[in-house]
Amino acid sequence: MLSEYLLIGEITRPQGVRGEMRVKPCTDDPMRFAELEQVYFKQGDAYAPRGMKFVRLAGPDVVIIRLDGVDDANAVEALRGRELYVDRAHAVELPED
Repeated sequence: MLSEYLLIGEITRPQGVRGEMRVKPCTDDPMRFAELEQVYFKQGDAYAPRGMKFVRLAGPDVVIIRLDGVDDANAVEALRGRELYVDRAHAVELPED
């Protein structure tokens, strides 16, 4: 059975003091973050949505994002190491083969 949610990144650390965070993408196309309106955190067996406020690419292996409700570096620290997911409805279509 296929999972309804796909791993797309991991929060690595705060970027500044205003709630921005560095994310290590787990996708071939880090710019896909710019197309998302929300991501999901896994909580037990459930997935909780969190709105995206800001996205920018900081290199091939780093995406800077800001999430709704995360307004300072302390809030980002609390999320360090958390994985970000996307639901299959917003997954990137893969080519044949």
